[in-house]
Amino acid sequence: MDAVLERKSVRDHWLKDFPTISEEEIIGFAKLINDTNPLHHDAEKAKAIGLQGIIAPGVMFIGFISSTIAEEVPGIVLLDLNIGFENPLYAGSRPTVQCTVLQRKRRVVKVAVA
Repeated sequence: MDAVLERKSVRDHWLKDFPTISEEEIIGFAKLINDTNPLHHDAEKAKAIGLQGIIAPGVMFIGFISSTIAEEVPGIVLLDLNIGFENPLYAGSRPTVQCTVLQRKRRVVKVAVA
């Protein structure tokens, strides 16, 4: 995933570790945003399609990314964000977001996020 940021200086590489996510936090987040997808609420339905259990909504995942970027680059102007989800984020997982600068041009920085 790549993000294009606007700022004068950014480290070339940084990461942020988050606490382990509980099933209750995933369900609570999904309810908060009115996400009715059963994959975020119902472990049996998630398992019925081959998942290990409920998974975090994509927008929750994006929140971890946003927090990581904003911590390093306060007040950023996000010009572009391309996201591809490779794996689900399950309860019991401990997310880590890693950012690497790919390119700098004036005040625009292209960052890869993993």
